[in-house]
Amino acid sequence: MRRILSKYISHLLVLMLLITVLSGCSKKDITSEHPPETELTLATLFVNPILRKAVSDFNMSNNLYHIQIIDYSEFNTEDNQSAGYTKLVTEITAGKIPDILNLWPLLPAHKYVAAGLLEDLYPFIDSDPELSRSDLIENVMKLSEIDGGFYRVFPGFSITSLVGSSSVLGEEMGWSIVEFNALIEANPQADIPLGVYFDRTGFLTQTIAVCIDQFVNLSEGTCCFDTDGFVYLLEVANTLPVEIDYRYDEVDLIADGRQIMIDTQFTAFRLIQVYKAMFGSEIVFKGYPTGTGTGIGNILDLDHSLAMTTECSDKEGAWEFLRIFLSEEFQLEYATETYYFPSNQVVFDKMLEIEMTPVLSTDTHGTGDEVSQTFSFNEFCVETFSITQAETDQIIALVNSASFLRSSFSEMILDIIRENVSVYFAGHSSAEETARVIQSRVSTLLAEQK
Repeated sequence: MRRILSKYISHLLVLMLLITVLSGCSKKDITSEHPPETELTLATLFVNPILRKAVSDFNMSNNLYHIQIIDYSEFNTEDNQSAGYTKLVTEITAGKIPDILNLWPLLPAHKYVAAGLLEDLYPFIDSDPELSRSDLIENVMKLSEIDGGFYRVFPGFSITSLVGSSSVLGEEMGWSIVEFNALIEANPQADIPLGVYFDRTGFLTQTIAVCIDQFVNLSEGTCCFDTDGFVYLLEVANTLPVEIDYRYDEVDLIADGRQIMIDTQFTAFRLIQVYKAMFGSEIVFKGYPTGTGTGIGNILDLDHSLAMTTECSDKEGAWEFLRIFLSEEFQLEYATETYYFPSNQVVFDKMLEIEMTPVLSTDTHGTGDEVSQTFSFNEFCVETFSITQAETDQIIALVNSASFLRSSFSEMILDIIRENVSVYFAGHSSAEETARVIQSRVSTLLAEQK
């Protein structure tokens, strides 16, 4: 019995030794094939389901890198809704730089590029085996550049414009503030010309947004708001309704001729048919008036704006994540789940093709009638169908016409303007005095940004 037990123990020890050796080899092989994950931080002021899902999918499918989201909105309080923004900006200023930064919606891309904090992504695109610059819509990419560099990726965009009947506004896109004022004077029946959701302050800030380069030189840090052109713009804005009045329905106002334009954030192809139904005619995306009439005042808005910082601990890993937002696979899914146009040219063309293709019914009668989509504005319902070639051409022209990219820094300037024009609109200051105050305050802001 002892001999059998001794033999059993001996075999057991040999077996345990063998398991230890094999286990060591196994660990060595796994470690060599899958080195420890590199953690990359992504700082953001807002996390929506799309960003969260993109990070989750990346972390699940990638063995080399792991993205950690730092959501600074968690630092906001009921008393201070900007506490997270202040904390993030303070940390960046102090040198605590994340690997990836979501610039949307408030962080100043121009300022961070000038400070050398953001990495130009063109070299990464140029060396990527599956991406190229031509994959993105040309005008959208051009407008998103800063000093010739490409510093942020974004899956989608929208266009903000003034829309109206081409028989009233004219068939061509673009106009000057003088031409806009002439149209208002020629249509005295239009006492609410831009609708119930747009007062004089809203019109003024949107118009300045599209021609801000005429008043501000960011590279030199100078501005010129104390000019006759800006004073004239203030005076034109002062002729519009004082405040927003929600008592009226825009469809009724348009039918009565009291409204001749509507401000739109154009995000869906078939919206073109909705506006044609509202105005009862062909439409034009006129855009906001520019000070000199040069350029077309259609505004490009980006959805998300993810950047790689120059302090990034692993730029190859960060690019592996960022490139996802430009890919066809991601944007095809994104375009069907959001109210933004895809920035990838191939995906944009595919979505257009889908919208141009009629979807026929398969009812028991076998009529094969086209299935419509319903868009509703209060009680006004529009049945839309596949878009025509003419409508497609108009949408493409709209995208290519955008001449201004909305940015967080321009919003800081517009905030100063909003604060000061209220005094003028209330009749407590002249247009000239208001222009001088704005000139002084914006000059101070520009000096602080240097």
